[in-house]
Parts: sequence; C-alpha cells; structure tokens
Amino acid sequence: MKRTFPPVLALFVILVLTALLRNGMQPGPGEVDTMQRALDRFENAQHMLRRDVISVRAGLLRSYDPIVEDVDALYAALAPLDRMAQTPANKALIEDLQASARRQEALTEALKSDSALLQNSLAYFSTLSASDDLFDQANVEAGRLTGAMLRLTLNTSSDTQALVDRRIADFAAGPGRSGRDREARAVLLSHARLLRQLLPETDARLTALLAEDDVAARAQLRAWISHERVRAETRAQRYRNALYATAVLLTVVLAGLGVRLAVHMANLKRRGAFERGLAEMSAEIVAARPEEVKARFDSGLARLALHAQADAAFLFGEGDYGCARIWPRPYQGADPDWAPAARALAGLAQRRADGVFRGAATWPWPEGQDAAPRRANIVAMVLVNEHGDHCVLGFARFEGRVQIRDADLGVMRLALDVLAGGVRRSRMEQQRSALEVRLQQAGRTEAIGTFAGGIAHNFNNILSAIAGYVEMASAIPKTPRAVTRYVEQIGVAVGRARRLVDLILLYGARSSPVRQRVDLRALLGESVSLLSAAHGQTATFAIEAGEEDYRVLGDPSRLQQIILNLASNAVQAMGGNGQVALTLGRRVNRAPVEKTSGVLLAGDYVVLSVVDHGVGMSAATRSRIFEPFFTTRPEGNGLGLATTAETARELGGAVNVRSVLGSGSTFEVWLPAGGQAPVGAVSAPGRGETVLLLSDSESLCQDEERIAALGYEPVGFVEIERAIAALRAWPQRFDAMVARTNRAECAIALRQAAPALGLILLSDTRLRANAPLRTLAASLPNSRLLSGSLTATDLAEVIAQAPTATGGV
Repeated sequence: MKRTFPPVLALFVILVLTALLRNGMQPGPGEVDTMQRALDRFENAQHMLRRDVISVRAGLLRSYDPIVEDVDALYAALAPLDRMAQTPANKALIEDLQASARRQEALTEALKSDSALLQNSLAYFSTLSASDDLFDQANVEAGRLTGAMLRLTLNTSSDTQALVDRRIADFAAGPGRSGRDREARAVLLSHARLLRQLLPETDARLTALLAEDDVAARAQLRAWISHERVRAETRAQRYRNALYATAVLLTVVLAGLGVRLAVHMANLKRRGAFERGLAEMSAEIVAARPEEVKARFDSGLARLALHAQADAAFLFGEGDYGCARIWPRPYQGADPDWAPAARALAGLAQRRADGVFRGAATWPWPEGQDAAPRRANIVAMVLVNEHGDHCVLGFARFEGRVQIRDADLGVMRLALDVLAGGVRRSRMEQQRSALEVRLQQAGRTEAIGTFAGGIAHNFNNILSAIAGYVEMASAIPKTPRAVTRYVEQIGVAVGRARRLVDLILLYGARSSPVRQRVDLRALLGESVSLLSAAHGQTATFAIEAGEEDYRVLGDPSRLQQIILNLASNAVQAMGGNGQVALTLGRRVNRAPVEKTSGVLLAGDYVVLSVVDHGVGMSAATRSRIFEPFFTTRPEGNGLGLATTAETARELGGAVNVRSVLGSGSTFEVWLPAGGQAPVGAVSAPGRGETVLLLSDSESLCQDEERIAALGYEPVGFVEIERAIAALRAWPQRFDAMVARTNRAECAIALRQAAPALGLILLSDTRLRANAPLRTLAASLPNSRLLSGSLTATDLAEVIAQAPTATGGV
C-alpha cells in the first residue's frame, strides 16, 4: 500500500492541475458560445431575407432561390438554439423566435406568389405602354391609367389607390371602336384591377414581414448569454485562482520535500559516517591489547557523545557486563560518584517497553568544585542478558537536549551492542589471562610444595636421629654441666627445626581442605582473644565490622591461621607495641584486577583488612613478600605470608598490600562472599584426579579441555554403554563423574554403576526448564545439577564428599 500511494497521489495531482487549467482557460461553456453564434446567424438570415424580399418587390431580383435559402438559414440558425435551451424561460423565448420564423416564412411565400402576379401584370403594362397599335387610336385614358398604376407601384397610399380607382373607372367607361380595341381594353382593365388589388396587399405583407422581428426575445436571449458569459468568466477566474493557489502550494510542498530530502540526505551522510566510525571503534576494541581496552572505551564514548551533542557519555554494567566508564575523564576536574545515578537510569530504562529512557534526571555536575547533582536531559538505553545482568549506555546534557532522534536509536543500540560485546570480550580475555596466571601460580606452588615437602621429610629423618642422640646424651649419668647445657641447646634447636619442618609440610600439603561456611566476624573475635593472650598488654587489637553478611567458604582453622599470621606480623612490625586495626567489609569487583598476590576476578567479596603503624616496607620488599622462604627477620621462616596467599588463592581470593616505608602497612585479604567463587574463578585446581566424562560428540573436546584446565585428568565417552562398562571394569580408576545430559535415565544408570563416586550433571537447559532432572539430582547421593560452567570447586566438593575419595584440592 505504501509503495502504490505516491504514484496514485502524483496521478491525482496531475488530474487536478489539468482540470483547473482546462477550466481556467475556457472563460465560457461551449453551449453559450454556440447559442451566441446561432443567434447571430438568425439575425443575419433575417436581414438577408428582408433584403431579398425588398429586392423582389422592387423588381431587382427575379429569382426566388435566395429567398428560399434565407428561410432555410432562419430555421438552420434556430435548430441549435432549440437543442440548447437550458431553462424554461429560454425555451419559451426560442419558441417565440421559431413562431416568428414561421410567420416570416408564410409572409415570404405569399409575397412570392403576389410578386409573380405583379411581375406578370407589370410586364403587360410595360408591353402595352411600348405598343401603340393595340388600340384603334390614342387613348388618353390608357395613358392616364398607366401613369396611375406606375404611381401605385411606387406608393400604395390610399390617395394613390383612389386615383387608380378613378383611372380604372374612366378607362372602363371609354367606348371601344372595334373588337380588337374592346378586347385590348378588357385585358388591360383586368390587369389594372389585379395590380390595384395586389400592390397594396404586397406592400402590406412586406410591411408585416419587415415588422416581424421579435427583438425582445432576442434581447432577453442575449442578456442571458451575457450573464452566462460573466458567470463563466467568474468561474474561470476562480479556477485560475485555484490553479495559482495549487501551484503555490505545490511549490511550497516541493520546497519542503526538497528541504526534507536535503536534511534526510545529510542525516544519511551523518549516519553513514557514524556507522563507519562505529565499525572502526568495534575493530579497535576487538584488536586492542588488554592495557589499551579502557582507552578504546573512552575514545568510543567520546565519539558517541560528539554524535549526540552531549556533555557526558557513560557506560555502566554489572555482572557479565561489569564496567564503569565515563567521558570526559577525568570529569573536568571533579570526580563525582556517578555510578548510583547510572544504576538508577538503568532501572528506569528497563521499565520502558523499548528499553530506552528519555527525559530529565539528576546527574552529577562536572564543572569546578561544586559536584552537586543537577537536572540534565538524559537519554539512556539498557541491554539485559538472560541472567539479568545489564549494561546501560547513556548521555547527559545540562543545557538543551541530547540530539538522538528516533531514527538514531537503532544505531545507538548497535553502539551499545558493540560496547557491551567489547566489555564481555575484555572480561573473558582478562578471566582467561587470570586463569592462566592462577594455573601457573598453582603449578609453581605445587612444584615448590612438592620439592619442599620431600626435603622436609628427609630433613625430618635427620632431625629424628639428632633428637635421639640428644636424648641418649642427656641420659648419660655424671655428664659435665657444660655438656648438659650444650645438649639442651641442641634439643631446643631441634624443636625449632621440627616446627619449621611442620610449616614446610603444611605449605606443601596435598590433603583435602575442609570446606564449610565460616562467619569471619565470629572467627575474627575468637582470633583476637588468642592474639591478646599471646601478646599481652603491650599490643592491642581493634575490630571494626558492620552488620553485613561476612560468611565465606573455607577451612576455619586455615582462615584463623591467616588472621593470626597477619596480626602477629603487624605486632612485630610495630616492635611489639601499638594498636592493630582489623576491619571487615564488603566490596564488589566489576572486572578482573591485579592484586599483590595475583589476579582477582570479578565478583562480590568479603575483605579483611589488617592495618599497623609499624616500619612499613619498600617496593622491592612488597614485590617478594609472598615468595616461599622469603623473610626480612632473622627469626622468620618466610612461610607465613606464602601460606596466607596460597590459602586465599585456593578459596578464589587474593591478598593485596599497601605500605609506605616508615608509615605502616595495610594487608587486605579478599575472599568470595557467601562462599561463592567469583565469575570464572578456579578456587583450587585439581591434583590430577581422574574424572569420567560423558558428553556429546560436539561438546566432548571442549569439556575435556575445560576439565584438564582445572587440573583434572578427563576420560571422555560419547556412548553411555561404554562409560558404564569402564566404570564396572575398573571402578577405582575414577574419582568423580561428569555427564552432559538432559536425560534422567543416563543419570540413574551412572549412579547405579558407581554409587560411591560424586556425580555432576551438566544441563544445556536452564534449571527452571529442567525441573525433573533437578529433582532427580537432589534425590541422588553426592550429586548436583549445573546449568552454568563447571568449576574446580564443584569437582573438589563431590570428590571430597565421596566415601572412596583418594585426593582433593
């Protein structure tokens, strides 16, 4: 319908203009002009008829054919008038003219007859007057009669008629002398009497014919024709005015269309340039190195703000879209907290059907020192993924409106998709890099632990021999006191060496850690009691914790060891005197970030801070404090902080250190809140445990790579029958089972084949849509259903909970 409308409209306009032009060029209708010409022909025919009749009466015209043609012309002129009579009044007038024409025809016919007789009689008189031998002698009366008849021919007045009557009487009274004379007299007398009768009658008919002129009817018809002409001219003028107005309107419309077309072309050119810039921005973000990503985002926001003519552009996301970037940056000298405002705008946009918020909202004022929020015109659009994570792209302008039209929303949504995709790619790359770093660290730590453990075991054997000899030497009676004192000092050194060996064995231990939810607030209070008893009155400990949830997943004894290690180090850094501040807080990390002990992934964390005002550390010391066996104290062993960092890493966290030489230190331990590992975290890699993997042919390789990257050895199967046969043939070979399936019978078959092994079901369907499989997994012992990514924590837990578990993480 939309495609056919413009041609139909154009055709309609052409027809209207044509109609206006035709009606404006014809000042009167054709019927009026035809009537005018017919009336003119009627009058002309009537004049021609009178002329010809007079010519016949005068004897100048001998043929009656012109008169017949004149009569025919009268009727021919009346024919169109009769056909075009438009009103009853006009019809009556035309009928009057027709009646007049008929009367003129009748008079003409009579005149034609009379004229023929007159011509005959006048011809006889002419012959008589030219021949003198018709009478016996010259007859005066005949001459007088001829003269009187000639006079009657010219004038048919009553006096002339009386004179003719006397002359006829005188001529009739004269005697005839011979028969020939009497006969001639009789013929002349009969012609005289005929002329006496016809000439007055002919003149009377001629007078009647000349008087037969319906001037009033013709005048009324002409007046009506003139009125119709005026009406037609007025109507034509209206059409011409309408044509002019239409032409002006069409010109205005065409000019408007031209302006709109020019604006549209400019917008298309502007949009094309913007889309090219958007493609370049996307390519730059994709090709950017990790250290260049933030600069690319800022550059992209600057382009978008320039396109929208905005004072500020921001990109804010949470969850998978975790980011917080704003342009201009720095915010023109001020750095207001704009994240809450961006989060509120994301909520407003989500409530809109199209996901776009337009209107006034409070936004931080960027200029000068006054960072108080002000009302600004805002355009914000939100993108939400299937997990409910959102990413909002917004623009703010304090004076005027943000220049984003409805036609630009599609491009801006594309820009949001590009930026959000860039955020996700950047996060995935950071998580991949962090995973590689963590795996490398785990490998190095495991190697060091294995090496140290082996040395410690051998060293422990040597210490055992020394301790035995010490006991034997102490049992020798009458040993000199000096020797006894030396033997006791050897025993004390052996005790210290045993404690060092225990720390080395703890650092390199391969035992399965206990995993349970631990309230750090309560654990911190218990630890401070132990610290106060150990350090006496010279050192004090201040605890600061809010009312938030500070539960984490871990081993209470190892978590307490972290607190004791850090607090004891703080007391020692202050020389045994002073106050140590221990603070608990909650922090949200939107993207992977580098901490002192390693990369910390995105997530929600509980942060334990230990602050002292001791001697502090140099940058060189800070860079090595988490290395095993590195220490700055002669009595230290270099394993306390290494064990702290390793324990935090196993729990999916990290340790960060801030210190200034001579001004004290702050140690922050970041642990996943609520016992949940952060996004993409591997809380503890495996130790080479064997995992039976059942997957489809398309996902098998990817699942095997994932399990191998987590530190486990996968054995993959595509067919359930072969997997069950492997379980039954060598049940001790496997430490856990992982099956990617949506079928309940597969889960039941695996559980029946190996009741003691932990089972993880990977479902490609979201949990809400797979309620039967979820219920089955809950009913099976040591089984769980996952709809997301498989983590080392999941494998470690099912392996640790298995009665036949042989290893752990």
